[in-house]
Amino acid sequence: MARRYYQLTGKPLGVTGEIAELEAARLLKLRLANARQSGWDAIGTRPDGTEERLQIKGRWLVNGYKPAARIGAIDAHDNFDAVLLVLLDEALEVRSIHRLGRDEVQQLLNEPGSKARNERGMMSVGAFVNKAATVWVSPEFRLPDIEHAGSEVPLEEKVASYLAQSNVLAQLCGPKLKDQRNLREGMLEAAVAELLRRAPGVTQVTCTARIATTLGIPVGAFPSQTIPDVVAHRGDGAEIFEVKSGRVDYGRFDKVVGKEMRAYLDSHGMAGLSPWEVEQDLIRLQAYYTLSPRVQRATLILVDAYAGKGRSWSKAFADAGVLRELLVTPVMKQCAEALVAAARVSTVTVDGVSAWVIRCEVPAVPCFADAPLL
Repeated sequence: MARRYYQLTGKPLGVTGEIAELEAARLLKLRLANARQSGWDAIGTRPDGTEERLQIKGRWLVNGYKPAARIGAIDAHDNFDAVLLVLLDEALEVRSIHRLGRDEVQQLLNEPGSKARNERGMMSVGAFVNKAATVWVSPEFRLPDIEHAGSEVPLEEKVASYLAQSNVLAQLCGPKLKDQRNLREGMLEAAVAELLRRAPGVTQVTCTARIATTLGIPVGAFPSQTIPDVVAHRGDGAEIFEVKSGRVDYGRFDKVVGKEMRAYLDSHGMAGLSPWEVEQDLIRLQAYYTLSPRVQRATLILVDAYAGKGRSWSKAFADAGVLRELLVTPVMKQCAEALVAAARVSTVTVDGVSAWVIRCEVPAVPCFADAPLL
């Protein structure tokens, strides 16, 4: 009924919380509390057999996975032992369930930098999921089993294994269908973040924070105010990821330039130039190194499934001449050889769709001497 109501009116029916509670109880075998129970919604059982009081929050991913989306307010003074976040896909089916203990919830709510979080108890989906343990994942969204023993497998091959699951690549890279929402980058960002969480040595993965906050530096010039897709923390170091995907019928992405990037390009003698989004990511990634010695690597993950006659990004990252031709800014054109040398490509074909997974670790040293990025 909620699905039908949204189709007819474009508005939610307002039962996401109730659906989340019912589905969490069904899938995790919880005992629901009575109506209007204060502070918690269900009783669960810990591995040692003791009971715990669970507060349940739900978020409907009606427009796909968006880490910055907010979840309902959590009162740290409520009488609960842990909070469950139930993520529901566009069809209001459970995509995944994540758990944070009471102490972790209080620590997250007290982290500085967000008035909504500190004063109103509201946090983003990404902030919750980054800290939480995943306790249930739908088989349709389940990642492949990649054990720590396989830690030597390159990330691009792990991403290719994820994409090789039935219907995943088709959803991510298939042609856009009429009246069907596009799941693309949010779905891929979530997969990359989860793969990195499983990697040995990674202590934390951040998906929704301004990079200045993540690195513990003041907000200043570009790119300190930007929000990268994924950041993996290893000890005192950090690897920053920008994640992109393209459909079989869409080869080059857009050339939409945000105001911070526009001001940066204009101030560096590139007024009027509008780089492809992939090129903008490359510019940001290279600039991240200048922010802090904590930045150990800056990496582009690009899934390219373009099947048209034009030159695709997968062809460009295999040939410096082609890449140089596609790039728009002179400073990036001079980096073409170094970028191609740093690129690694894996292929995947499933359900009639083929794609190339490109991982490019952007060089830390500027590739040009007379036109520095910063």
